[in-house]
Amino acid sequence: MIKKYFSILSFPEQTFQWMMENDDGKHQKRTDIIIFLTAITPFIFVFIYDFIFPYDPNSAEVPLSMRIIGLVIPIVFGTLIGFMILKYLIPFLINAVGQKLSDDASNIDQTRFVFAFSLLPMLLIAPLKGMYFIDKGILLYIILAIQIIAGLNSLYVLHTGVKMIHGFNNLKGIITISPYILLSFAAYFIY
Repeated sequence: MIKKYFSILSFPEQTFQWMMENDDGKHQKRTDIIIFLTAITPFIFVFIYDFIFPYDPNSAEVPLSMRIIGLVIPIVFGTLIGFMILKYLIPFLINAVGQKLSDDASNIDQTRFVFAFSLLPMLLIAPLKGMYFIDKGILLYIILAIQIIAGLNSLYVLHTGVKMIHGFNNLKGIITISPYILLSFAAYFIY
């Protein structure tokens, strides 16, 4: 069953079709789990990496309790903000653009569902996002290439799902997901 969900990475249209035909009433729960994991996983790995490879060489002088507090607070608030953005803001923007371009009104839950499953490639590469301690150039380029491939795959899955929900052609599908593309670029340059 899990294997079927991960087939979305290479066969999004068939996987979305299968999921819509085999709705067991738990799609909302799966959507929330994927969004939560996508929001928290990068923070968790940064937390782990900071203990294994401290960014600050003098961090050994700081008491462990203060280091934990200094990392837990950003994890909690970052996850909360990320969850809100991923669950509410981005699906709302995508759905609003989709409704403007189509004659039929789609359900925000459908958009949220498609968006959540499009995050799977990003969730799979989350351990690579916090590897600031790597100082080998070629390895950094490989990690960056993997992140770019995962990001493009995520956009492909989202584009395919949005096209299925609204019955759009490729151009309308790209226009519909443009808020996510713009926010992703902004987040990349801020992060």
